Amino acid sequence: MSQSSATEFLDKVSSDTELQGKVAELGQGAAMEDVLDLASGLGYSFTEDELVEVSKTRADAMQQSAGSELSEQDLELVAGGRANVTIYISRSSIYITSY
Repeated sequence: MSQSSATEFLDKVSSDTELQGKVAELGQGAAMEDVLDLASGLGYSFTEDELVEVSKTRADAMQQSAGSELSEQDLELVAGGRANVTIYISRSSIYITSY
């Protein structure tokens, strides 16, 4: 189990519309156990604590970059017309929004 696996899972959810649908099927406020089971079924191996830690690190990075110029990756997403997905993770559940 590792934080790198949790990072890979979140990256995949952010970029894969089919996986976004599977996560959305879990429902808003899905139990963390359900998310871990979904990830495990796709070959990802990480703990709840690792997923929460990776999420906190990402949230901190987003706060620090707020107000700065768009990164190359952000520009590609905008130029490509891809939807943005935001994943909120707490100790007990996960929330996903897309726009």
